Amino acid sequence: MEDGRGQVEIQLLERISLAAGRSRPFRRLAVLSAAVLWSLGVLVVVLRRPDSLDVLLRPAATTINVIPACNLSASDAAVLFDERDLAMFRFVFDWLETPTARCDDLRVFGDKLVCFDAPTTLSSSDACLVYSFGLSGDWAFERDMAALGCEVLAFDPFAERRQDAITLGVRFRPEGLLHQSGILGGKQMLTLDAAALSGHQEIPVQYLAVDVSARGEYGLLQQQITDRYRGEFVLHLVEQLWMEVHLPSSVTQLPDILAVDTLERAFQDLGLMGFRLVYSAPDLSESAELYSYPGVDRPVYLVHHVLLVRMGPDIWSRRNRAQLSRLEKRYG
Repeated sequence: MEDGRGQVEIQLLERISLAAGRSRPFRRLAVLSAAVLWSLGVLVVVLRRPDSLDVLLRPAATTINVIPACNLSASDAAVLFDERDLAMFRFVFDWLETPTARCDDLRVFGDKLVCFDAPTTLSSSDACLVYSFGLSGDWAFERDMAALGCEVLAFDPFAERRQDAITLGVRFRPEGLLHQSGILGGKQMLTLDAAALSGHQEIPVQYLAVDVSARGEYGLLQQQITDRYRGEFVLHLVEQLWMEVHLPSSVTQLPDILAVDTLERAFQDLGLMGFRLVYSAPDLSESAELYSYPGVDRPVYLVHHVLLVRMGPDIWSRRNRAQLSRLEKRYG
């Protein structure tokens, strides 16, 4: 193999190892099998979750294309990014690719994973409250959680099949998730605290699913963790957080750099709140392209599904919500 292409293929095999699960024998088998198939130029199988396989076909002579997230010259990039910025990019992708805990009883519900290990109350209590933002016409997760006996609230301002909610025993609300409550594009948007406090004030939420656009995802993190738009802090009520994480495809503009800054701060603060990353895998159905990021020594995917479970003590100071981040201070 050519050196450059070989490096990309090695990185892809590492992704297979990451996505194949946490069982050591199975992970070794998956990587070995994938390595043999990949070397033949025929097939690579990537396990994204326990009940489904994603198959990537590759002709023998195909060149892997890695898209640059920063197409500036080296001199211009050196002006835009300092060493701390490069460390920020590395931290975010290292975090996404390095689970910090394991769940031995991890079950599939629809297109999501749910942990039933202690200390989650799903393993020991009849009480179960689920908030789900973003349906995309697929009610499988909400259906399965309702069948488990959970009270399920599903939010989506664009969902049309609302009769499904009644049939499945799900409470449907035609609202979206954003950093501020209000009207956007003719649709009602809510902050997380506005949604939670409307009917379940100070009640534990066993599972929060956020499967929305990047705008809603960043809005949740900004409003809850940076307090940029005020409102009540309610993440301490959440036991499990499933989220689709989007990284910008370009980091040459300030809003995109600040988006990565938001993720860095959120990942660090979620750890201080007691959340541990038990599952992470790239969402190849949404974006299968590989990107090169400044300061990151490997090709990376931009969209990941992650599951965080509260397993540690909450030592996060609520005073941190009012503090500006490093880049916010720099750029005012």
